[in-house]
Formats: sequence, C-alpha cells, structure tokens
Amino acid sequence: MGFYTNENTYDRARGQKVIGEIQYIKSKYNLNQQALTSLAKYAQNSPVFKENNLVKLANLIHEVLISYGYTEEEITAFMIKNKSMFNSNYVDFRYRLALMYRFGLFDQVFFKHQYVLSNNFTANCYGTKDLYSILLRNEMEDIKTTQESLINISTSDRIKARTEYTFDMAQLKKFDTEMLEYLKQMKLQNTNKKEIQ
Repeated sequence: MGFYTNENTYDRARGQKVIGEIQYIKSKYNLNQQALTSLAKYAQNSPVFKENNLVKLANLIHEVLISYGYTEEEITAFMIKNKSMFNSNYVDFRYRLALMYRFGLFDQVFFKHQYVLSNNFTANCYGTKDLYSILLRNEMEDIKTTQESLINISTSDRIKARTEYTFDMAQLKKFDTEMLEYLKQMKLQNTNKKEIQ
C-alpha cells in the first residue's frame, strides 16, 4: 500500500501511522473487510490525510451516537453500515456537522444523508465555505434545504450565495461550540433516562 505526501512522494512512516489508525478502528468497532478496504483506499489516495484523522473522526461519531443514547452494539452496527463517513477530513466533517446543527439539518444529515459530510461531497459538489453560504442564503431567502437541493443547486445560485452571503469563520466556530453543547445536553438527558429506567 502506497502513502504519499503533498509533494506526491512515498512516505513509509506516514503509511505505518495510517495503517495503525485503521487497525485501531478495526479492533474498536469490529469493521468488516469492505469497510477497512474503503478506509485504506481513502487514506492512500488523499495527500491531505492528517495524522489521527481516523481516530478523531471515530471518536466524534462515537460521541454523537452516545449522546443520542446508542448502545455500544448499536454504535458498532452504525459504524459498519455508514463506513463512508470515514472518507472525510476530520476538520471539514466537524464543521459541516456544526452547519447542519445551526441550520436544523443535524438529524436528517447525520443519520440519513451522511454523504453531505464526506469528502466525496466536496469533490462532486463544493467545499465547506460554499455550503455555509448556500445554507445561509436559503435561510435568509426562505428556501427549504434538502440534500437534493444542495446537490442540484445551479451554478448561478451557487455564485450568488457565495457573493451575497460570505463565509465567516468566527460564526462557524460559534456554531461548533453550540453543537458541542447540544450534544452534551443530549447525552445528559439520555443518561438520566437510563438511570430512571
């Protein structure tokens, strides 16, 4: 398996670290061979794949599911079924998730349309900055947002959103903080329910 740097040169040390991460994910969530192959291909072909990317992603997904009251068995099943979620840059994934929370699409996207969170969506559609602009435009102009509307948005509407509703990193960080607080409260509520039962 070849792993490459941003200069497209072979990096054995980086390869070993990524393989270690994949083995960690396998042992923790008992992923099947198909899921592992998908992880390996993504890591191998992504020059911007950061160290600890998979571990951070797995921990974030795990934390979301725990917050929603999932058992460890249910989490493992979710990880296997939705293995494409790992084909993502951790930072982009987290910020996209924060956007979904801010614009009322968290449950819809995380549990049904995970594609919006993945790097495949970035490659075929647009990046996090564009996603922010489009969601803000839709809210301001009272346009209902669905996965289909995000994927099928016209070039002219995309340019309009980017021009009129510019990306704001400070706001995005605020959304991220709010999302983490939401997950914390969800976890607390579900923990209390289990204790009462």
